[in-house]
Amino acid sequence: MTSKIGDGWISNLEQLKKLEAYAEDSAFRAEWRKVQYDVKVRLAQYILEETGHVVDPSSMFDAQVKRIHEYKRQHLNVLYILTLYLRLKKDPSLDLTPRTFLFGGKAAAGYAMAKLIIKLINSVGK
Repeated sequence: MTSKIGDGWISNLEQLKKLEAYAEDSAFRAEWRKVQYDVKVRLAQYILEETGHVVDPSSMFDAQVKRIHEYKRQHLNVLYILTLYLRLKKDPSLDLTPRTFLFGGKAAAGYAMAKLIIKLINSVGK
């Protein structure tokens, strides 16, 4: 992006509109996809080194990093993961986009329900 529109977008996100001029530029789109993939490869390597878990960099990454609350998106997202899992168990031939779900966050010390959601996320992951 910076090579095309300069680095002003870093402090002024309105400047990202300048990228619209490259929307139909196939070379730019190819380079964009390559950069995205290379970053995902680096993240997959980091995850492998830190956790021992293999992550497919060609999968869609769904990442959420924020404080855990019972009424927030992490809870809905883990329920969505369970829904996908149950759909696949019911119909193994189901054509789904491969996804990698990443969660990061913590709960307040006395927030019992949020801690249960963290336990649920970890249990679903296992």
